[in-house]
Amino acid sequence: MATAIYTRSPRFISQVGTINQDVRVELFIWNSPDSIPTTATISLSKPIPSSVVTTVNFDISPYIREYINFITFEPMVTTAVYEKEAPVGEYAYCTAKTYLDDVLQTTDEFIAFDGYGYFLDGNNPTVPSVLNDEGTFYIKEGNNSEGSITIFDDSADVITVGYTNLRTGFSVATITKTFDVACFPNVYETLLEDGNRVDIYRNLTLEKTLYFEAVCENKFDVIKCDFVNRYGVWDRINFFKVSKSKFDVNSKEYNLMPSSLDYNVGSNIKQSFNTNGNDSISCNTGWVNDNYGEVIKQLMLSEEVRLDNVPVKVMSKSTDLKLGINDKNINYKIDFAYSFNTLNYIV
Repeated sequence: MATAIYTRSPRFISQVGTINQDVRVELFIWNSPDSIPTTATISLSKPIPSSVVTTVNFDISPYIREYINFITFEPMVTTAVYEKEAPVGEYAYCTAKTYLDDVLQTTDEFIAFDGYGYFLDGNNPTVPSVLNDEGTFYIKEGNNSEGSITIFDDSADVITVGYTNLRTGFSVATITKTFDVACFPNVYETLLEDGNRVDIYRNLTLEKTLYFEAVCENKFDVIKCDFVNRYGVWDRINFFKVSKSKFDVNSKEYNLMPSSLDYNVGSNIKQSFNTNGNDSISCNTGWVNDNYGEVIKQLMLSEEVRLDNVPVKVMSKSTDLKLGINDKNINYKIDFAYSFNTLNYIV
């Protein structure tokens, strides 16, 4: 059974010894559906430094992170698809073997996600099996291409995902997890108009509950925002209200020398070079629940963000984390810049 870890926070392997003993950690890293490599991917070593400091530590996260890559979010189109395996390359496996003077001491099995722990989580934070936060979230009414809920568990426990109609209160489906890292639709296919509650159970014990409320938005174009959350998997929120686009041009300007004293008055003297542009957009969530403060924090900390499947970077550097008791109606405005220049100059 593999231990889940984050790669944006340090993950330490420690070994105790005596002065001048050599400690070596061999990492075997791979992605599903491949199997463990026959030789070590990377080998790390250092000696026990002194008779006072008898423990050495190795941070293995940066080496595993090189094997995790995100391209684009693949939405759960819910028609007859209720579970799928998480995309290849968005998580990685690692076996770590620790040696003391060439004698094997421990063998650790890890599955790594490109997430992070907060400072208050402490050293080597625990990764939950459900890689999405609890709370109330909002979907576009009738949209069959919404987000997903990602669950990791490779034990013998039975994990089930149940869907309940928010309007009628009737349970409509229960799905049993079969993959180690599995994605489930956040809205069941027959509940796209009503929204649903998602209850996730481990051996009949409730682990997490998420609510997805359907919103009818007829005035504004709803913008889908996909981002890699703190747990290292894709998450989705929708910006329902007004969005404003902006276009900026940048260039370098030089004064050119005339070709002769009898210069042509129709030619540029001040000439712009390397002219290109950048598009940006500001988006508003519309009225949301208190739990969106944590969602917005994770969005602003994310290194992988897409707006309607187009790569962007978050330009907002600060925001008030609002509470309904203080702010009554809660709306978040976030600024984005598209992660490429307008003109294609990539060779």
